[in-house]
Amino acid sequence: MSSRSIKGSFNNSNFDGNTNIQSDNNTQIQNITKDESEKAFQELFAEIKAISNEDSREQAEMNAESLQEALDTGDTKKGQRLIKLLKGTIGTTASLVTIARFFGITI
Repeated sequence: MSSRSIKGSFNNSNFDGNTNIQSDNNTQIQNITKDESEKAFQELFAEIKAISNEDSREQAEMNAESLQEALDTGDTKKGQRLIKLLKGTIGTTASLVTIARFFGITI
């Protein structure tokens, strides 16, 4: 007989993806479809193009390109840093929130 138990409450909990609550020897990953990430980056670049200040727009474009590379290479630390910079430039937009989720963070 197993002595496993789940204590506490799962009420009002939010589990995304394929979440294992109680299991042995597992690895949890989140699958991101290429279409989903491409759409989010298209929206992000469209939002950046609307920035009127040329210097801010160019910096945001470079940061967004680096963010896309960080996602492709799985560089979470770099991604988190770039999301913070972009948030300071364009604010909390739907596309940036979606991309942040790919890095496992909430903004």
